[in-house]
Amino acid sequence: MNPILRAAANGLSRSRSEGQIRMEKQREIQKQKRRQEKEKRRVDALEREKKWMALEKVPGKKEGGSSHEEVPITPVSIVFFN
Repeated sequence: MNPILRAAANGLSRSRSEGQIRMEKQREIQKQKRRQEKEKRRVDALEREKKWMALEKVPGKKEGGSSHEEVPITPVSIVFFN
């Protein structure tokens, strides 16, 4: 039997059925949600990185200079036990 005639006999038009349209919309919504989640994770990662960069910076340290110049020296006592 001709597929078009079979579809007509089943009460379906040649175009997409409502079920197909609904499924395509759901698929598109899922894609958008995944994209938004991915973007949110990327932004969160960038913000975390900025916070760490701010914490790692030593006040008064010059960018690109050698790091040992401005590192504050703290007294350390070493105790040996015999």
